[in-house]
Amino acid sequence: MLIKTLSYVFVMLIPLSCGVKNETKKDDNKMNSNFDETTSEVVIGKNELVLSCLLWTNLMPTPGEKKVPPLLGSIKLLDKNGKMLPKALQLKKLYFIQGDKICESNFSETKQEKDTEIEGIIGNNELNLNLDNTFTLICEFFCEGKSYQIAAREQKLGKVH
Repeated sequence: MLIKTLSYVFVMLIPLSCGVKNETKKDDNKMNSNFDETTSEVVIGKNELVLSCLLWTNLMPTPGEKKVPPLLGSIKLLDKNGKMLPKALQLKKLYFIQGDKICESNFSETKQEKDTEIEGIIGNNELNLNLDNTFTLICEFFCEGKSYQIAAREQKLGKVH
């Protein structure tokens, strides 16, 4: 009888201890909680938007250059079905997430050469990230007065030597 009672108590305590561990883990990642539910596709009206990213670092030595290599790139927000984007669409900001680090970056330029995509250029950004590891890129944008976020996960930087 005693063994049966102890086994019930043990079985009842396992979920409680697991719950405490999960809560602790969530607290460790509180910094990223704003981006946890960001999806890789955003639907606005009839548009299904996705990100296309081309990012690289320039590792070539340059006189007077700082130790952290600059991050350069082109981020395109486009309709995956080739439909025309809403005219009110505006790119706002980028977030680079790697582990518990979040780095912000503004676009140095935005342009829209095609009706189906809008491009944001980033240049000479110094990010405090491990350039050899993957990261998540979150693009914040506006459309018709509403703010949206879209993610590109498992991004890797190209390198120019």
